[in-house]
Amino acid sequence: NASMVRLVKVTNDPRFLLLALNCQQSVVMLSLARHQWLPTFEIGYESEQTKVETFRGVRVGLSIPLWGNTGQVKTAKAQKLATEADAKSVESQLKAETEQLYISTRNNLKRSQSLKDYMKVDNSYQLLKKSLEMGNISAINFFNEAEYLFILKEKLIEAERDFAIGVSKLERYKL
Repeated sequence: NASMVRLVKVTNDPRFLLLALNCQQSVVMLSLARHQWLPTFEIGYESEQTKVETFRGVRVGLSIPLWGNTGQVKTAKAQKLATEADAKSVESQLKAETEQLYISTRNNLKRSQSLKDYMKVDNSYQLLKKSLEMGNISAINFFNEAEYLFILKEKLIEAERDFAIGVSKLERYKL
């Protein structure tokens, strides 16, 4: 289920959409190159007037391409295969990037939750403050322990920030 969500996110990425459009264009170009080998017919009414004579009448023509379009179908096929290969490559790259971002975001969420749980249970700052006031610990020990608690708080804020950035990156192409 999560992989399907990530697949939908990949297909909404502008890089992938651009390559999908390029693939569609290459199919049209291949079809056009194939149709250029078909004979063309011309039917029309023509009028030409000079100082000496005047010509008016029906014009009928048939054009058969022999050498003018050589290699265009092969070139169009090669371009189609190249754009399809590029699309597959970008799709797999985007899937890998999205998967990595998803895992990183999930890990940041777990890290922030575990730090929150630890800080809820551990009421160390209040205990440190009471111990300092009662004279059970020295000021140096109090500041060392308080610094450790502030570092944990900083790590919690960083984990929450990284989680929010990850979620915003995962949701950036959601419509």
